[in-house]
Amino acid sequence: MIQNTDIAIVGAGVAGLTAALRAREAGFTPIIYEKSRGPGGRLASKRTRDDASVDIGAQFFTICNPRFNAFLREYAGADALQLWDATLWHESSESGVDSFHQAMRYVGTPRMTAITRSLSRNLSISTGTRITAVSAGPKGWTLTTDQGPHGPFSRVIITAPPEQTRDLLPESLVASMALEQFRMLPCWTLALRFEEALALGFDGIQLAHESLGWVARNTSKPARGNAEWWVIHANSTWSETHRDTDPAIVAEKLTTAFRQRFGVGQPTSDHLVHRWLYARPAPGPRPLYLSSVDNRLGLCGDWLAGGRVEGAFESADALITAWTDQP
Repeated sequence: MIQNTDIAIVGAGVAGLTAALRAREAGFTPIIYEKSRGPGGRLASKRTRDDASVDIGAQFFTICNPRFNAFLREYAGADALQLWDATLWHESSESGVDSFHQAMRYVGTPRMTAITRSLSRNLSISTGTRITAVSAGPKGWTLTTDQGPHGPFSRVIITAPPEQTRDLLPESLVASMALEQFRMLPCWTLALRFEEALALGFDGIQLAHESLGWVARNTSKPARGNAEWWVIHANSTWSETHRDTDPAIVAEKLTTAFRQRFGVGQPTSDHLVHRWLYARPAPGPRPLYLSSVDNRLGLCGDWLAGGRVEGAFESADALITAWTDQP
């Protein structure tokens, strides 16, 4: 049992790491609990058998908020991210294929997780620790984990998706924070390795297709090596329909759809498949963050701010700002 830690944060994605760093600036002593082996969240990458790295979560991010830019430069460092100078297309059922809207798009280097690993430097993180319940008592908050209780803490921040957050909290808090109105949509992700380059004329495309939502040439990103890996995200509707489908069948169906849509006949030599149960926020309110009446429990994450990487930062940044502006 860990004693006398001011603030516990559940989740080591961008929101959790932002909350910890901002909380430390404000004088808190934060500790982060992460169920995985390391930080990352939606900035997820997987190593492959050919020692390449494939981004299976967020494919890129933009920087519009100057506070986000300053935060990344200070805590992640310039070496952790680079511009992705990519040819990106957008497909719609009305106008066909057009160029993606103009913006400066960034990726982590040599993989997306480089950003969260850099942000996590010098933070106290308990990895491989799954939180199963969060409860308040006379001495503060207690976190029940698969390894025993931790606490008490003066405050708690949860960055998990709303479905998982509801499972952690008492029904009274779920009701008072109106958590039932928030929902996330799933996404199946497939990465395919080809033995030769595919001359498709683009690096990424957002699709209007019955199953495919996004396709990108992972190899076109900086420092990704020479192996020809393509990443496919199924759209939310197809992913919901196939939520419980066997991963091998999902891989077969998405591979076939990719080949048919782009006329690809080259053989593949490897693949990865991953199901994101809580990938994108469903349409609904976007309050930026949620906080209990006494400002002792806070919720933040991209699901409260539109689903973007920058939104995860803005959500956590706003929560800590609100807390430090009040007793």
